[in-house]
Amino acid sequence: MNQSLLVHGVAGVAVIVLAVALWQVLAASRQRAVMVAAAIGAGLASLVQLLFVFRIEHHIEHGIGVRQTDLLFDNLNHVLAAKLVLLAIAVAAASLLTIPRTKVLAYAFVAVLAVAAVATLTRVPNAQALLSLTRR
Repeated sequence: MNQSLLVHGVAGVAVIVLAVALWQVLAASRQRAVMVAAAIGAGLASLVQLLFVFRIEHHIEHGIGVRQTDLLFDNLNHVLAAKLVLLAIAVAAASLLTIPRTKVLAYAFVAVLAVAAVATLTRVPNAQALLSLTRR
């Protein structure tokens, strides 16, 4: 639970706070709006993940059926995929606002986030291996 509070709760709030701070600092543009909306969406998705973890813990503590708990795990993974896509969108939009030298690195992060989102939803062995590398 402590890990989930840090990984989903604190990180989700931090992403939302960062998005609001960037909204105030960056000049008004379509990229800024997309970046902030996607970042806030990713932060909210992280908080939804935390709610799923709380429900999973409740199921485990009260001996609720495996099928219902598996459904929560599946939903947790779907929210993770959505969060990764939103983070990829935020990074892509942010890269359009930065200096040209950082764009190549940002696009590499977008690619990794997109592959991780696909790996989360599929059962392809190589995709799962890549996902395990991105989580470290």
